[in-house]
Amino acid sequence: MFKDIVEVATIEQQLNLIDADLGALITTVLAELKNEKPDLRCQLKIDPVPPLEIDTEKVGLALKHILTNAFEEANKQQDQARQEIWINLRLKGNKAEITVVNYGELAQDIINHIFKPFISTKTLGSGLGLPIAKKLIVLNGGELTIKSDKDKVICRIIFPCDK
Repeated sequence: MFKDIVEVATIEQQLNLIDADLGALITTVLAELKNEKPDLRCQLKIDPVPPLEIDTEKVGLALKHILTNAFEEANKQQDQARQEIWINLRLKGNKAEITVVNYGELAQDIINHIFKPFISTKTLGSGLGLPIAKKLIVLNGGELTIKSDKDKVICRIIFPCDK
């Protein structure tokens, strides 16, 4: 939890913007997570998108928080076939869209407050991962939304592609 609090305190430091390959960044973050937990199951689809001017360290940290939550929720599923997440990067108009989907459900009252600090569905969660992720995405000009649709949680990150 201390690490999460330090992250919150240092979020608004100056951005180090570079032209970055979002697909490569997603692949790198996913590889780091799989290195820590080799049993993670994921379907990854990356379509070509133009380079984005982002701070890869900050966006990478946001992705790590989002993917960690998705994997943890997927691993709670009793049915092993549902213990998987889907990550999709595509170009939608003039925007790069990352969609992360996992089995599970979030009540609407949780979704309404999910980006507020200290809101967590986990027994040992700090409730800071998603607020940190949202702040980092927004600082880089993006949007982050989460919704629950029947038995799936859908996280959507959108970045404009035009400079």
